This record gives sequence, C-alpha cells and structure tokens, in this order.
Amino acid sequence: MSIGPGRYGKGSWTIRVDLGQDPSTGARRRHYETFRGTKAGARQRENEIRGQMYSGGYVKADRLTVAAYLERWLDSLQVRERTLDGYRQKVRKDLVPAIGAIALSELRAEHLERFYREVQENGRKDGRGGLSAQTVSHIHRIVGHALGDAVKRGYLARNVAQAVDPPKPKRREMQILDEAGVGAVLEAFEGTQWRALFYTFLFTGMRRSEALALRRRDVDLDLSTIGVRRTVHQVADGRMVEEEPKTHRSARTVKLTPSTAIVLREHLAHLEAEGRGTGPDELVFPGADGGYLRPHSVSQAWRRVVRRLGYPDVRLHDARHTYASLMARYGASASEVGQQLGHSSIAITLDIYTHLFEDDRAETARRFDDALLTVWARNGRETPLDDQALEPGTR
Repeated sequence: MSIGPGRYGKGSWTIRVDLGQDPSTGARRRHYETFRGTKAGARQRENEIRGQMYSGGYVKADRLTVAAYLERWLDSLQVRERTLDGYRQKVRKDLVPAIGAIALSELRAEHLERFYREVQENGRKDGRGGLSAQTVSHIHRIVGHALGDAVKRGYLARNVAQAVDPPKPKRREMQILDEAGVGAVLEAFEGTQWRALFYTFLFTGMRRSEALALRRRDVDLDLSTIGVRRTVHQVADGRMVEEEPKTHRSARTVKLTPSTAIVLREHLAHLEAEGRGTGPDELVFPGADGGYLRPHSVSQAWRRVVRRLGYPDVRLHDARHTYASLMARYGASASEVGQQLGHSSIAITLDIYTHLFEDDRAETARRFDDALLTVWARNGRETPLDDQALEPGTR
C-alpha cells in the first residue's frame, strides 16, 4: 500500500491498495483510490483501509453504497447512547430504504431534495401522512453530519447536503395550564400512583427524563432541594439507559416549594409503608417492580387525564412550560427561570419565553426613566416630560 500525488492536481492523492493474488489467475490485484485533501488526511485514509482489509471490511470507494457507508459511520460515532439510538432509527427506517442503494460517490443534492419532499408527503410508517418539518430537518442534520465525515475521510470531495435547504420547522404554539387547570389536573390524579410525580413536574419544571432517574439520595427534604444528577431514556430495543445530564447547567440543584416538599415526604412515606426499599439508591418514582417507570406509560397517563379535562393539546412537556409561565407571572426573572429549568444559557430561556418577560422589560424601562428624571428634577434640571401632559397610565 502506498500514497502518491494524484492526477487531479494539488490536494489530490492516489492511494494504491494491494488486494493480493486473484485466486483464479494468480495475478496480483491492485486498487487505486483517489483522496482529496491533505497528505496527512490521505495517510489517515490509508491506515483506515489497512484496518478494514485486516478485518475483512474493505470495500472499494466507488462501490460503497450510502447504506454501507452510513452503517460504517454509525459504528464509528462517539456520542451518547440515546443520541446514537436516535441516529440509528432515522438512518435505518428513513434514509436507507430511500437512498441506501445509491453509490456514495453518486449521491447528489437532487436525491436528498426528492427524499425530503416524499417523506413530508407520505413518510409516516403508520401510513397517516408525512413527517413534520422538524423531523425532516433533524434527518437533514444527520445526513450533513455523516457526509461531512465522509469528506474528512476522503470518501467524497464535497458534502452535497450543504447544497440542500431543508424545510423550516414551524415553532409550535405553547400550550400551558393556568392556575385552575393545574389544580384540576392534580385533583384528577388524587389517590393514584401518579400524583406526586405530576405534582413534581408542575411545581419544579423538571424534564421527564430527570424526574424518572431521581434516587432518594438526590432529594433533601430538610433543605427542600432536588439534585439533578442523571437522566434516563428508553432506547429502541426497550432498554432503559441512564446518562449524565446533557450540559453542566442541566446538572443542577432545583429548589422545592414548601408544598412540593410535603407531597414528596408523604409519597416516600407511602412507599415505605408498602414495603419498598428505603436505601439511598432506591428510585423516588419506581415502577411496580422497583425499576424505572416507562416514559411512554407516564406520558400516556398524563394524556388520558388532560384530554378528559378538556386540555387535549397540553402535552406532558407543557407542564414544564406551565411552570415557567407561572414563575414569570409571579415575578421570577429570566435568569431564575432558566436556572430552575436547567437551560444551558439565559439566551435559550429568553428565546423560548420572550413573551413572558415583555411586561418586565416595559416596567424596567419605566423605572429607569423615573429614577434618572427624578434626580434631574431634584437638581433643578429640566426633563423632556416637564412640558408634556402625560396620558393616564403612560408612566
């Protein structure tokens, strides 16, 4: 195996691969692969080919299909297990059936554009219409990531996904409960295994994955705090996978309201009365077998009740939005809301909940005006308001 200057000028390298003797003729077999990039990149590609030959996985670049490359790409990823599981689902259920048979080197932007149009029209596996723009946009990000890595590894000269504009997701209108709605939902769960869990969602804004992963050692009812230290998700094969929070701000201490601390204390006492374990590693919200509650079962229990109460569009995740909305209404700043929710930055909080803080910004502007102009007036300075009659309520 060797590397030499390619025939396409600067930045082009030819990798010669010795495939051994042809068993039928005895002649030496060689394959030449063109790599576009730096010589260091070509050397890295040579090492990859050598490893693939030893493992029996080498395929000539011009014969490598999109499906084969994507499987190889998935195997090489170093990401969180839940992320990898999501990628696998999109690749195997959506991408491979549609474009998997195309040679990777022959993949064009038109293939992706046609695929996106088709799945938006009729992409659901249950036959009930097309995939949402948000889902197609997510698939496009996966394709872009995979093809970007193919360029780095010398399989492709360019990433054709960059020439495609995916559909733009429409921001879903936020559905939240008011105070009466929160009371009605919790009343409906009174006396059930779900009440303490849904009370926690509505009174802390925690994510489902965070609450289901809580262990007794994470809850300090004397200090009225919960430590978010891990999350749990169910992957495609049914396993429950526990992981660290996605960002360092997601790993946080959540302050409990007095009523939430009382509800959790009663909940844990009830578990003890049932003979459940009381050790520090026991789950706060266990299933019947002591293991994790299944996420789908939790969401299904919520959905049944809110639909019966006349709130069909309020998802479980909207309990988080409800908490943020009520917090802002009762005077919490964007920073306080973001810290409780575990946002990675205040910019995310403001992007999601801008409408909640518009009144605060107007009030802050009025206070700023009042403070400065009062000092001016006290020092005998004229202000822009001295000669203007203000309409009621403008200050």
